[in-house]
Amino acid sequence: MACERFEARIVEYVDGAPDHVLEEHLRSCTACRDAVDVLTALDRSLAANLTPPAAPPQISRRVMRRLAELERAGRANRLPQLLDLVGIAGVAAGALWFLTRAPQLTLPGLVPAGAVTVLPWVIAGACLSAGFLFALACLTQPVQPVK
Repeated sequence: MACERFEARIVEYVDGAPDHVLEEHLRSCTACRDAVDVLTALDRSLAANLTPPAAPPQISRRVMRRLAELERAGRANRLPQLLDLVGIAGVAAGALWFLTRAPQLTLPGLVPAGAVTVLPWVIAGACLSAGFLFALACLTQPVQPVK
């Protein structure tokens, strides 16, 4: 019979938890050493003689069918992400068009002459930044399966 103080620690120790205090105690206590030996032998015997039960075949088929459904749903749910990317590409194309046409645009009386060349760059930068942040937000969201 193991020392009452170390009984719970012996079970954890046999399960693989390190315990330096218990190891020190085992050097001097024969009863606790015997308890460790008995539990270790029991664990080995159980591991050698017991096999886990096999799952019934219908469970395996149901799991495989459900995995296939989830895979199909995951593929179908990527359409919103694709549409987001098309929208972002449209924003970028619009910004590039604006940049190429901006030097020809004039706003007499509304905008000072020097601002006409800076304004398109500011607008394009804002559009591209917004598009980039939107794309980043869309692409970092996990794909949700369709229910």
